[in-house]
Amino acid sequence: MSMEPVWLKAMIQRGAWYQPPKVEPDFWDHPPLREALRLRHMGRVIRAYRHHPAHGRHPIPQVVIGEWFGMAQAKVSQLEGGAAPQHLDWLTYAAQVLSIPAELLWFRMPSDDGPPRPRPRTYTVTVTFNVTLQPVTE
Repeated sequence: MSMEPVWLKAMIQRGAWYQPPKVEPDFWDHPPLREALRLRHMGRVIRAYRHHPAHGRHPIPQVVIGEWFGMAQAKVSQLEGGAAPQHLDWLTYAAQVLSIPAELLWFRMPSDDGPPRPRPRTYTVTVTFNVTLQPVTE
């Protein structure tokens, strides 16, 4: 049984959360976002983005952010609360997904101004084999 509230299910079904909303330039002046950017912690940037008052009374759910980034809600939670992500490819991807202005970033963006490429989802598969060994008789 899904734990998402009815309003979230309706928004997802309408495609309202298919991609991040377009934001005004002053969106990035919000103190929690500025602090997260100053700390160079993309997980905290995502958290501050989710909780920005421009999105309304309720923060954007982690499950929605996960859809934007092609990851599970648990991974979003881990990013927000864990150590600062350091991998430049991921930082660049996150900045592109959220449309963070390059002048606010602590790293240089690639010169390609095209849309961000979707990250492939990764899955872990466990395979179990039942094997019966028979003694060799000669």
